Amino acid sequence: MVEIADGMDDTQLTESAKKLYEERLKSYLGEGATPYGGGGTASPDSKEYEKELDDFFNRKAKEGKFPEKK
Repeated sequence: MVEIADGMDDTQLTESAKKLYEERLKSYLGEGATPYGGGGTASPDSKEYEKELDDFFNRKAKEGKFPEKK
């Protein structure tokens, strides 16, 4: 998906790939996503994890990502 232009060096290609990656990650996980943070997700058995999961689903519901109940 990275567009490669004539004369692009490896630094420019890397920056272009990083930008695309960050955009995609934020579209999937929202503005709180930390692409290079080493995975700051809480342990699955913690209350913090439950809150992160609830926040994720609430955010996706507001974005209209779930089918409406009929």
